[in-house]
Amino acid sequence: MKNLLFLSAILFSFSSIAQTSSDDRPVRTCEVMPVFEDCIEEEGASGAQCTQAAIMAHISETVTYPQSAKDAGFEGTIYIKFIVEKDGTVSGVEVMRGLGDSESEKSLTLSAVNAVSTLPNFLPGSNEGEPVRVQYVVPVRFVIS
Repeated sequence: MKNLLFLSAILFSFSSIAQTSSDDRPVRTCEVMPVFEDCIEEEGASGAQCTQAAIMAHISETVTYPQSAKDAGFEGTIYIKFIVEKDGTVSGVEVMRGLGDSESEKSLTLSAVNAVSTLPNFLPGSNEGEPVRVQYVVPVRFVIS
């Protein structure tokens, strides 16, 4: 009986730890997705669409095409992931897929990361009324025109 009680206590402790750590794991979708500041008036799916468009517009206005990459003729798409935190701030900006290892390609990647890092705060996402961390992945496309 003592062993069963001891085993039950250990299992309960591990399940509590597991629940705590999963609460901090970012989700890809939630009941109420984060909303970009310019889209607060929008509701539901139109708010999500507005937010996606606003994110891409902000990045395209902010990103710079490094001259060295233009001169070398580098084009392509870089995928950047980031997290909208429970308080609406943007964190964890990192490259999921870059273009390559040359200095020019790295300059494009750095430019994309810098642009995503300047995103303003969001109205945070939530599940069952509780704020959650939400992960996004955005493509940043560089094209010489």
